[in-house]
Amino acid sequence: MKNLIIILVAFLAFTSAKAQLFGYSVDGNTQDFTRCNGGAITIKCKTPYQGAPKIVWTLFLNGSAIVTEQHNKNFAINGTDDVTFSVSPAAGSYYVERKYKNLPGTTLTTTSINVTVNSSAIAGPAFIINQLLYATTVQDIYNVTASGPIKLDASLSCPNKPTFFISIQLSDIYLNRYNYEASGWFNSNSNQYGSISNFNLKQFAQNNWFTFHPGQYYRVKVAFGSPWQEITRLIKIN
Repeated sequence: MKNLIIILVAFLAFTSAKAQLFGYSVDGNTQDFTRCNGGAITIKCKTPYQGAPKIVWTLFLNGSAIVTEQHNKNFAINGTDDVTFSVSPAAGSYYVERKYKNLPGTTLTTTSINVTVNSSAIAGPAFIINQLLYATTVQDIYNVTASGPIKLDASLSCPNKPTFFISIQLSDIYLNRYNYEASGWFNSNSNQYGSISNFNLKQFAQNNWFTFHPGQYYRVKVAFGSPWQEITRLIKIN
């Protein structure tokens, strides 16, 4: 009986050494990424197992263990064990370790995925005009003067993207659209109208044959691609 146990342990160590972790992702990402602040970070992973009764999963952040789970499994050939960790959003380097408890040589680890956390709690595109308070609903309107600047800041969008889409179109207070829509894609860091944090919306409109008149409303749209996300708000010229 003792010899049988020794053989079984050796078999488990050998087969576990051949196992591979797969399906590893952090918030669905398999490479470094930037996420928004707010909501748990979800880490997923799975692996085949060969009869280990106790599988220990550990999540590491910046090299330190932050969560550990032990799964008690019944003997099965080519079974699969899954793990999901949900943790508070924190920037850093995440990786997962899996081992059979008390069996040497059975430790497997994932690659590291580096997560940058954007301090903005807003998920998706968002913008302010002339440093005014953020318009949180479609009923909120930015009031600007015809003679003054109209500067758009979409840097609070989360996550930030390397390019962003801008459009502007004559509207009424109910967001109904009229006439020509000026639009274009721009580099977030630098473009002919400024960066994403200081975009000269007035110059962009004028270069596209818009003349601002007091009393008129304009629809302003900011969007990102892959996947497509957009937000539209009104400005009123006073």
